[in-house]
Amino acid sequence: MNPIDKQIRSLARKERLTLPPETEECIRRTLRRLPSTPGSSDEAEEPGPFPAARKLSSSRRKPRLPRPAAAAAAVLALFFLLPNISASAAETMSELPVIGAIVEVITIRNYFYDDGYHRSSVDVPQVELETESENSSLGDSVDAINADVQAMTDRLIAEFEADRAALGDSGHTELSVSYQVVTNNDAWFTLQILVYYGSGSGTQTYYYYHIDKQSGQIVQLSDLFLEGSDYQTVISDEILRQMKEQMAKDDNITYWIDTEYEGMDFHSITPDQNFFFSEDGNLVIQFDEYEIAPGSMGSPQFEISRSVYQDLLKEGY
Repeated sequence: MNPIDKQIRSLARKERLTLPPETEECIRRTLRRLPSTPGSSDEAEEPGPFPAARKLSSSRRKPRLPRPAAAAAAVLALFFLLPNISASAAETMSELPVIGAIVEVITIRNYFYDDGYHRSSVDVPQVELETESENSSLGDSVDAINADVQAMTDRLIAEFEADRAALGDSGHTELSVSYQVVTNNDAWFTLQILVYYGSGSGTQTYYYYHIDKQSGQIVQLSDLFLEGSDYQTVISDEILRQMKEQMAKDDNITYWIDTEYEGMDFHSITPDQNFFFSEDGNLVIQFDEYEIAPGSMGSPQFEISRSVYQDLLKEGY
């Protein structure tokens, strides 16, 4: 049984399936365009989620599927049968949102240690493609991310073990690695990995991995913008504006701008600056702890309205 079949069966057993409004409307429009069967009584039918599905039933009652299973079967019928029996249905089905390759992240290894002096909790993620993709670049990108994550976590664990052995019971060390999927839709995938490492004092570091599912490529911040555009200045100026505004409103907020210490002040983001997209589609710039502010500020984030940089984006972003 392929992964799609497994997923549909699982959903049918566990929950009632629902469709996004735009998808349901496209399906309704498809059904309305289908030619009527001679002798059918369309006018007598009550509207429902899948009105045409009832017209296909014979007078002889057949065993009824549970509602979730029936919904799943109806969706499968609409997607796989209608385009083959009706040219108008096939044309209308092309208006439905494209379903991208299904990507999931699993934990392939855990590393735990605690002797009272030294502690570690490491979850090592692995990105997997749950559906085959014609775009070979997508598989290559997934492999590259997994290789990088594996190398990074191996290095961190080796450093932890070396520090633990060197310090013994005369010091303390702590390593924590966790992850979350920030975005995983038809067009975009973002994996966030958070690393905390402490020995005396501690630091928190973020790693972000992005895949453009349409191109299959791994993407960094600079890839979003037109060649030669001054996106770094535009976004950095907006971050500086927000910093100053926050500091003016709250004396407890401090960023390293206009300080007396040379080389400490924030001036500009980098081409590979950590970022992700908010639910509203705005760019969120992520800084690590101590990167632009004292440790009391944690790991600052700045959401940049799309209107600020819209004209600098490449087509498709």
